[in-house]
Amino acid sequence: MAELRRRKKETSAKQFLHKASEKLHQAGIASERIKTSIQVSGYNIAGTIQSTASKDLADSILVGRQGLNAISEILLGSVSATLFQKCHNTPLWIIDGKVESKGFLVPVDGSPNSLTALDHLSHILSNRRDIHIYLFHCSSLFSQKPQCDLTSFHHNWDKEWCQKYLSDGDCLFNGPRQLLLEAGIPESHIHILPETPGIEKSQGIIREAKKTGLRNNCYGTKGCWYG
Repeated sequence: MAELRRRKKETSAKQFLHKASEKLHQAGIASERIKTSIQVSGYNIAGTIQSTASKDLADSILVGRQGLNAISEILLGSVSATLFQKCHNTPLWIIDGKVESKGFLVPVDGSPNSLTALDHLSHILSNRRDIHIYLFHCSSLFSQKPQCDLTSFHHNWDKEWCQKYLSDGDCLFNGPRQLLLEAGIPESHIHILPETPGIEKSQGIIREAKKTGLRNNCYGTKGCWYG
């Protein structure tokens, strides 16, 4: 009986992977660039996803939450939340809703994590001329303007680059803007939104996303996601 249930689950999983592969084919992804696998993970789904991404040297992890029933919402909602909290070595994309907008809201705070997230986004969207990037900084009340500590960036960017693009009084936006330009994003498609102060930065980011209608958000917590 248990073997029969296992076979049914495996058949269902193969059918789902086939449909997913077909969607990728329709989007122009070549077959040799698509790899599928099925793993039994028990209750530690998030852990299995992380270990698989690490083993396969994945550039990012993408999970979806749209159209879940009550049981799936408990499981997959928990999976995405766990990944968000613990996935610190691989950029994370969480898809919640249909992706239609080509505008990205990218909060920046002058930290290495913030620039690393934007570096990942630049890599994914390199040479795209149909997207727009909106850089945004939300400051807490009474806080001072962030100053970039150049030495903390040297692990990922060389000293000359950091000195040139992070050492002036506008390091919040100069570094991110330069990464986007180097990735082939047109300068006219890179926008800097007015700074907005608030009691909590997280609420300020959510408020800005609602105000601008930008549902694609990239956050500097070593992870990115579509909202």
